[in-house]
Amino acid sequence: MPQPLPSPPDRAGAAALPLLNPRPHVSVVPIVDDRQCIVVDDFMLEPEELVAYAARNRAHFKDDPRNYYPGPELALGGTFAAGVRDAFLQHARTPLKARRVLGMASRLSLVTRRPDQVLSAQRLPHRDSDGLPAGEGMAAMVLYLFKDERLGGTSFFKPRVPM
Repeated sequence: MPQPLPSPPDRAGAAALPLLNPRPHVSVVPIVDDRQCIVVDDFMLEPEELVAYAARNRAHFKDDPRNYYPGPELALGGTFAAGVRDAFLQHARTPLKARRVLGMASRLSLVTRRPDQVLSAQRLPHRDSDGLPAGEGMAAMVLYLFKDERLGGTSFFKPRVPM
């Protein structure tokens, strides 16, 4: 698991990170076989505040060579990360059959690379949980903070061969 990046020095901004919605709309969407996706709509009360936080801290985003993300990242900690963990436990733990959380990383990320600069591994379908011991799994949460749906999203695929 990648080590967290240094926290931004904007301590006042960290305290002012936007609040998570205590009553989001949660649905469980089957993907393939016994896999499912937990969709949490209206996750944040004011998502534009997180965009503003990212803009104020743009200089502190850094590329992490241990991560395959195609752009710089900014670690989030404190109350915001604790809220994300609590939201996972409240909304996704039971449907995903998770007993406990062994680790967590919470970060903002910016896609800044052109398509021709993206590594081939970043273009291919993959499983984040490859290489974990038996009985352990990985959950990933993605919160898109753009308004133009044409910019992308997450897709799910059924493998043609066993993985």
